[in-house]
Amino acid sequence: MTGGLRRTGAGIRATTGPTRRGRVAMVALVVMLVTVLPRALVIMSTVRILLVVLIHGLFP
Repeated sequence: MTGGLRRTGAGIRATTGPTRRGRVAMVALVVMLVTVLPRALVIMSTVRILLVVLIHGLFP
């Protein structure tokens, strides 16, 4: 019985480590998205404008 309990305890300990790392990774990803998304949107809008201008300039 004690062996089984020890195994389950080890399993719980093993599972809690990755979940904590996963949570940290998720938080880091969210922070990265929040910080990068505005810049990406601005870059995308400027690229779209440049593409439209280039296309209209090349093919009037």
